[in-house]
Amino acid sequence: MSEKFVYEDGFNNIILSGNKDVIYIDEYHICDNKGKLFVLLIKKAFNELSKLGYTKHQQYVSEEDWNSFLCKKEEWKLLKKEKIGILIECNIEYASTIIIESFLNI
Repeated sequence: MSEKFVYEDGFNNIILSGNKDVIYIDEYHICDNKGKLFVLLIKKAFNELSKLGYTKHQQYVSEEDWNSFLCKKEEWKLLKKEKIGILIECNIEYASTIIIESFLNI
């Protein structure tokens, strides 16, 4: 059974779910011109979840995103390819940093 976690800062929000030691981002909203606050929010979320015992972050990405820039980050590990996308994983201590870097590549 997964746990749900909601982080909000008045402008942005992140909804995550956790199962065993893995955390997933279910959805997020970034308000226009509030990207810096989102960066702080995502860092806070992953720091707190790490303290709760979560050690990994997994997410599905498109094959295009994987091939164009995500595969170049050694922190991301390709777990499997499926019809819905490519499942990747990283250590939770790197998650917020490499997610933000990934947004900057888009």
